[in-house]
Amino acid sequence: MPGSDHLPGAPAMSVQEQISPTVPEPPTGELLVSVVIPCLNEEENIEACVRSALEAMEAAG
Repeated sequence: MPGSDHLPGAPAMSVQEQISPTVPEPPTGELLVSVVIPCLNEEENIEACVRSALEAMEAAG
């Protein structure tokens, strides 16, 4: 249809559907965090690196 704002064959959407995205509920309880540390040939440094990462996460709460 000339002057319409949607493509032919595409389902029409209401204004409500276009401007109201679903907002997820904030998580409750403990969060699970994964830390990925690349370590190729880092035998001499990995222990200090992991210790430093753990200390930083503990300090951040």
